[in-house]
Amino acid sequence: MWSATPNSFAIVVRKNEERFTDFPPLVSYAKENPGELRYSPGSTDTLPHMVVARVMQMSDVIAQVAPYPEIDNAVKGLRGGVLDFMVINPGVYTTNKEDLKVLAVLSDLERSSETYDGAPRVQNFGIELGMKGLAPMGWNWWLVRKETPEDVVAKLREAMGNALARKDVQQRLLDMGERHYMRGPGPATKRQASKLSSDSPKT
Repeated sequence: MWSATPNSFAIVVRKNEERFTDFPPLVSYAKENPGELRYSPGSTDTLPHMVVARVMQMSDVIAQVAPYPEIDNAVKGLRGGVLDFMVINPGVYTTNKEDLKVLAVLSDLERSSETYDGAPRVQNFGIELGMKGLAPMGWNWWLVRKETPEDVVAKLREAMGNALARKDVQQRLLDMGERHYMRGPGPATKRQASKLSSDSPKT
């Protein structure tokens, strides 16, 4: 069973942040104070990092990136004032929304703002995202041991499909920030999954 999960990212600040009511004041402040603001996408050299870096480039903004191996620690850094803003995914937002304020959603998809409770996209402020047709997507898959009989695999696949077809399960996933499309992956992803299955330790 395979499913696709789109992960639109968003720029957030602390809930009680008074300097930035929305995204344009953040851009203005960063331009007036180049390199002063600190932000984190969690790990660097990832898709969230590239997206926000492109938006800052398009806005002629410079800020310091602070890498965190764990995104939860970056959220703590934001709440504690070590960071000025962050780039997060829907799951992080859903878990920490009581402490966060969304300034802008980083996606071309109009419906992406729904994931962030109606927050505006950067395009709503007249700022270009810098990338067209952007809809970051991740694959989730469930693996079984290589020697699992095909009839057992078929039964598990059917059970998982039936579960994910239920409206209450879909709503629970949405509440967690996951929007599943139930589409199969391309050949490269299938090869990677096959390798993971083959390399998994036998227990």
